[in-house]
Amino acid sequence: MFYSTSRSWLCACSLLLWAGCGDDGTPAGDGTETSSGDGDGDPGDGDPGDGDGDDGDGDGDPGDGDGDPGDGDGDTGDGDGDTGDGDGDGDTGDGDGDPGNVTYTAVAQPGGLDRVFIERHDEDTDTCTRVVLVSPALIQTFNVQLPDNWSIESVTNNQPADCSVLDFDEQIESGTGVIEFLDFDQFDIFPCTINVDVQFDVAGDPPTLDFSVMNLAVMGAC
Repeated sequence: MFYSTSRSWLCACSLLLWAGCGDDGTPAGDGTETSSGDGDGDPGDGDPGDGDGDDGDGDGDPGDGDGDPGDGDGDTGDGDGDTGDGDGDGDTGDGDGDPGNVTYTAVAQPGGLDRVFIERHDEDTDTCTRVVLVSPALIQTFNVQLPDNWSIESVTNNQPADCSVLDFDEQIESGTGVIEFLDFDQFDIFPCTINVDVQFDVAGDPPTLDFSVMNLAVMGAC
């Protein structure tokens, strides 16, 4: 009797164990599969975006710093010396060494001889360069084009820059360029606005002085 009961229990346990195994003897429901996405090499586990050299993964394609336009490789606007980048190439306003603290003034002075005083104030060198125009014209010693009946009477360098002291430290006797009167007062005597583009020969280094201003209003004229 005892032997029959023990044998029945053994058979029941064997049936339970057999039910819990798969066909190949592995435990049923252990989660091991071979479907897509399980890392076995099927589609999805090595597609673009996983750093395998596709666009945007740093493999040298456009935009990844490989030297294409816009990545600092010397193209326009990247500080390589092209236009507008402050390269000191001599263009206006780019820091190429032209005086940065220069202003101009002009004043009309009527009289037996009518005069226009044009002054260049250079704060960097603390100098004042003064050009005196006179009418009627005197003998012209400068190679400067002027309106009819006007000539350059004198050009001097002085200190300080505000022209408050006119000691005539340096007499300038030669120069080349153009002085234009853009419009006149109601009597057609004095200019209201002038353009000046003259290069004077001076003592010192550099040996020339650029006297250049556009659309300068003449005080006391109009």
